[in-house]
Amino acid sequence: MEAGETAMRIVPGPVVGKAFQDLLLDFTAVPGLYDLLLRPGPHLLTLHTRDGAPQTFRFSFIDLGHNILCLGAQDSQETEMLRNTLLETNQELAARTRELQRSNARLETINAQKNRFLGMAAHDLRTPIGHVLYSADLLRDEGANLSPEQAEALSVIDHAGKSMLRILDDLLDIANIEAGRFSLNLAPSDLAAGIRAVAQRLTPLAAAKNMRLACSLPPDLPELAFDAIRMEQLLTNLISNAVKYAPPGTTVRIAGTCGDGHVAISVADQGVGVAAEDRERIFEPFGRGQARPTGDEKSIGLGLCIARTIARGHGGDLVIDSQPGQGAVFLCTLPLPRRPHDVAASLGARVCLH
Repeated sequence: MEAGETAMRIVPGPVVGKAFQDLLLDFTAVPGLYDLLLRPGPHLLTLHTRDGAPQTFRFSFIDLGHNILCLGAQDSQETEMLRNTLLETNQELAARTRELQRSNARLETINAQKNRFLGMAAHDLRTPIGHVLYSADLLRDEGANLSPEQAEALSVIDHAGKSMLRILDDLLDIANIEAGRFSLNLAPSDLAAGIRAVAQRLTPLAAAKNMRLACSLPPDLPELAFDAIRMEQLLTNLISNAVKYAPPGTTVRIAGTCGDGHVAISVADQGVGVAAEDRERIFEPFGRGQARPTGDEKSIGLGLCIARTIARGHGGDLVIDSQPGQGAVFLCTLPLPRRPHDVAASLGARVCLH
C-alpha cells in the first residue's frame, strides 16, 4: 500500500502495511476493498484521524490492474452539518453558562440571606432563653420551698435551656464562618492546663453515662499561641461528641504528644466507629453520619465543622481515624512555633477565618 502526503497527515500512525478496513471507522461491517471497487460510487466512508475526531470522505475506487487507486474527498455536506452542529452546541453552551451564572448569583443571595437569618435568629433567641435560665436560677435559690416534682421540672428547664444556648452559639458560629466573620484572638497560653480544665468540666457529663475520661498528657507540652476560648470550644466539642456516641461503661481517652513540628491532641472513644463514606461528611455543616447517640442526645451536626475550622484557623487540622465497630480517634494537630520568640510575638494577634 502506498499513501499520499495528505492521507498520511490525516490518518493516525503508519498507513503502509495496514488493511484498508483498519483505517475506517464504522459501526457496521465494513465492505472489503474489492467489494467497494465493484459497487457504483462514490462511497461515504469515515476515517480515523490524528486529532481523534472521525472524518467522513467521499471515496472513489479505480482499478489499475495490479493496484487499486483510492481517491477520497472531504464530504462538503458533512462539513456543513458539523459546522452547524458546532454553532448550535456553542450557542447552547453559552446559554447554559449564562443560566448557570444566574443560578450561582441566586444561590449566593439565598446563602447570604440564610446566614443573616441564622445569625439574627440565634442572636434574638439568646435573650429570652437567658431570661428562662435566670428565672430558673432564682427558683433554685428557693429550692427549700420546692417539691421533688418541681425540683425535677426545674432541672429539666435548666438542662433544656443550656442545650438550646449551645445550639444557638453553634448556629451563630456557622453563620459567621460562612460570612467570613469568624476570627481567632491568639495569645500565649498553657495548652495542657486548658485540656485538663475541659476534661474536668466534662467529667460529670461522662459520669451520667457511667463513662470515664482518662487524660494522658506529657509534662513538657510547650506553650503555644492560640485562642483559649475557641480551643476550649474545640476540645469541648470533641470530648462531648465522644461521650455522646460511645456506649455507657466505656472510657474516652484524651492524649497529647509533641513532635515533628506540631502538637497533637487525640480524643479516642470505644463507640461503633464512623463509616468510610461518613468521615468527611461529618465535618460539613449539618453533616451527620450513620451512627446515632447512645443516650438519645440531640445533635444538629455543627460541632465537628466548627472544631475543624478552629483547628485549621490555628494552622493545624482535625482528622478522624476510625474503623466500624472499633471506635473513633479524632486527632487535632497544632503547629509548633518555628522560633522561641514567635509565641511572644503572637500576643494579641487576630486571625480571620473564611
